Amino acid sequence: MSYPLVGLNKIYVFFVFTLCSVSTMAQSYLGVWEQINNDGQKGALVRIEKSSRANTYVGTIIHVFRYPQDILCTHCKGELHNKPVVGMQFMYDMEYKKGELVNGKIIDVKTGKTYYTKLSYNKQDDALLMRASVDASGFIGETQVWKRYK
Repeated sequence: MSYPLVGLNKIYVFFVFTLCSVSTMAQSYLGVWEQINNDGQKGALVRIEKSSRANTYVGTIIHVFRYPQDILCTHCKGELHNKPVVGMQFMYDMEYKKGELVNGKIIDVKTGKTYYTKLSYNKQDDALLMRASVDASGFIGETQVWKRYK
């Protein structure tokens, strides 16, 4: 006599385990990060969180260093023009794929320009590598290291 449900139970357990491990890896990105400028100085505190849209993530500036907290984004375009930088969702549409947050956009609040972005998590250093680029492939751009804020 065969028991076909036994095989299905194994598949179900494998599926649940895989789903949980992917969810756990994506959670490594969540939290507050210190954005470090290319000159080595702290630029801002950024909160990365899950968006209301399925499988997407956003980044919000929650504090700026070396500037007043009420500074406005004078170079931003559209609805963000002259809006406060603190509280601004300046990273959006990031999707979790193959262990990274990819296909996102980031606004440079100093220039108002929008770039493609990708985040990679470095587990050993508990840090993010944020790649901003002018091209979707990430070939032309720069990378910053963001440290988890504690």
